[in-house]
Amino acid sequence: MIEVENSQNLRRAAQMAPDERRQQLLEVAIQVFASKGIDAGRHGDVARAAGVSIPTVHSYFKTRNDLVSAVLDSVKDYIINDAILSFTNIETFDGRMRDSGHHLIETVPKKPDHFKIWVMWNAYFGDPFREQYLRFEEEAIGGLCQILTGDPDYVKDDEMREKALIFLGLAIFLTQMILRGESIDRQEHFLENVVQTARIWL
Repeated sequence: MIEVENSQNLRRAAQMAPDERRQQLLEVAIQVFASKGIDAGRHGDVARAAGVSIPTVHSYFKTRNDLVSAVLDSVKDYIINDAILSFTNIETFDGRMRDSGHHLIETVPKKPDHFKIWVMWNAYFGDPFREQYLRFEEEAIGGLCQILTGDPDYVKDDEMREKALIFLGLAIFLTQMILRGESIDRQEHFLENVVQTARIWL
């Protein structure tokens, strides 16, 4: 459960610079949406969780779409940069695949809210946020093509793009396993099967 900050924290929050305040509200919003879902979180929920007024949240995110879009952009940036692109320059195929998979296994428990939203967003088909997900998916496919091949030019290859999309789905399934609390042995076994399948395909 997200708790409202105490009065001492509120006094400190009142002294935040605008950029710091926006980041604080965005981090709280990520917690709110991970808990309530993309459709259910509102400005009032964020305000209560952050210990600020609803107009304060509106001053940074004018509409609900603005708020949701900012949350999804933050999740997108984290997944793309931390979970995908940071592994594209590893020299070997096994290194890229295993390191990225192990990173996911280690990171999901530390950042569960980001990954919960990613899983929900993947299954969300409502406008306007589906288009935003498809843009994320395009970036993810580019990064996964590099992880699979070590060559960024393969993002132009339709067959490799299809394989990257399949492995994006497998990454989401592994994330669900971790969030459900499946054993480390099962997570590692699943990852090894993914690596072996990728080696056969490539």
